[in-house]
Amino acid sequence: MKILALETSAKAVSAAVVEDGFPLAAASQCTGLTHSRTLMPMVEGLLKNSDLTMADMDAVAVAAGPGSFTGIRIGIAAAKGLAWAAEKPCVGVSTLEAMAEGMAHVEGTIVCAMDARRSQVYNALFRAEGGKLHRLCPDRPISLEELAADGVLDGVEVWHPGHTEQQMQQLAAFAAAHGLLMTGGSDFHGRYSRPPRPLGNPGVPENTPQLMRAYRAARHR
Repeated sequence: MKILALETSAKAVSAAVVEDGFPLAAASQCTGLTHSRTLMPMVEGLLKNSDLTMADMDAVAVAAGPGSFTGIRIGIAAAKGLAWAAEKPCVGVSTLEAMAEGMAHVEGTIVCAMDARRSQVYNALFRAEGGKLHRLCPDRPISLEELAADGVLDGVEVWHPGHTEQQMQQLAAFAAAHGLLMTGGSDFHGRYSRPPRPLGNPGVPENTPQLMRAYRAARHR
């Protein structure tokens, strides 16, 4: 089964073709241009370079939020148009659940979070067991302080895509204020744990300089 997947709920726009769970092709762009300008040319180029057409797709999937209201509207409109024209089914997927799916192989609690502005994040909790996700709460806007009060940041994985340097500094300051260690594998991933839990973790790449610089700066303020 081939699925064309679209993601426009954050600053970056991306598209991919997946067959039976395995990616065949993918493209991503984060240039600051509006998704209305970048998405459709990206999809067209992706299919053309993969020697595929919409007729080869069995379904279209799109990130349905939470996230950027305008971005979500663009993605859903594009997905519905592509699916309708090709007479294919179309399905919306929670942005946070799609994020958590990438960590479904890790046993434990997964906390997904993305910037919601006004000192809040869009958040959802999942439990990964046997390679499958079990949702623990609905998608919700919540402050990091409320998350910390619930104790859910104690040794769990936190994904925060598309954060700017300033937002990473704010997260680092929060981690420092609550006695949490913050590490990360890329600009899109951060991991929080309470000392003395070791920093290393199989499957989590090395710390990024941006995250660690921000964390050290916050610790010494």
